Amino acid sequence: FRFQRLGDATLVSGCSLSVSQEITEVPRFQQRLTRDVRFQRGIPHRLAAGSLLVLKANRWFVVRGVTYPDGHFVRMQDWVSPEEQFTFNPAEPGEYVFMFATAQGIKRQMRMEAIECQQQNA
Repeated sequence: FRFQRLGDATLVSGCSLSVSQEITEVPRFQQRLTRDVRFQRGIPHRLAAGSLLVLKANRWFVVRGVTYPDGHFVRMQDWVSPEEQFTFNPAEPGEYVFMFATAQGIKRQMRMEAIECQQQNA
């Protein structure tokens, strides 16, 4: 039998972090691409490595690319409509930098730190 704490899923994660990495504040999300284009939920400043990031927006946007923690840039050019969603799985811990743009060509970078979770003894 495994005890699982109930509560707001945005405040309680399924992974155990070290004391120095423990997230004590309410998670903050980067939601605004421009004044008119906003992500629903958005990109968190911190996310557990291996967790799925799902992005939706109220208008069209494009994911130009992602810079991985090792400095490697992957160009994507994935257009996402308001009915679709973009998913990303940060496999390695470290800082990820996303480059987004609107249909009008306005660009914005957003950063996310992927945190490595400690293994829990079962």
